[in-house]
Amino acid sequence: MELLDRPWPEVASAAIRALKNNDLAALDRVDTAIRHLFLHEAGEGTEESRSAFILNLFEITSSREAKQVDEDVPARRFLTRWEHVAELTEAFRRDITAEEAARNLLRAREHGERLLQVVHSATPDGIRSTDLADELQLKTAYVSKLLREFEEYDLVERQRHGKNVWVTLGLVGRLLMERRPVEMRRKQRPPDSSRVHTYMDNPRARLAG
Repeated sequence: MELLDRPWPEVASAAIRALKNNDLAALDRVDTAIRHLFLHEAGEGTEESRSAFILNLFEITSSREAKQVDEDVPARRFLTRWEHVAELTEAFRRDITAEEAARNLLRAREHGERLLQVVHSATPDGIRSTDLADELQLKTAYVSKLLREFEEYDLVERQRHGKNVWVTLGLVGRLLMERRPVEMRRKQRPPDSSRVHTYMDNPRARLAG
């Protein structure tokens, strides 16, 4: 069942059922819904709505079903991620700018913004770290170092599949890239030249200003 834009009680119920049944496909759908909600709260949420979202996540991660999940099973990965989502939301709620810290890191690294753009442009499954290094024309070891650093700030996520490491955007990375087109349009918006000329050329306009 698709959970995007569904009321929170439905998302929470689906999460509890999936944990009880160890249903990884259902957990993945819940995870998508929670990520979607996080992006909304980080971008447009209020202190009150963010607090409610944190409490809602806590109801799942502290539930009886969650406590029965062993540490070494795949379902634990989802619970750990949701606990981290709650921590990130708390950072936004308290105006501890996880987003600004990530932005500062990107600016401080010569290839940071380009790296994030390449990952953002990749398929939903991400991009192999070796292909990412080739695209950036950088040494694999250096890219691996950047990725480790960016992962700490939730700019990217890494998953190993066999011999390959696949890279996707993390929660903060997705938030930054979703906001970027709006920011770029603001930067590229030309000044209203007609207003400038009217002011400079018309004495009455100067007096009115």
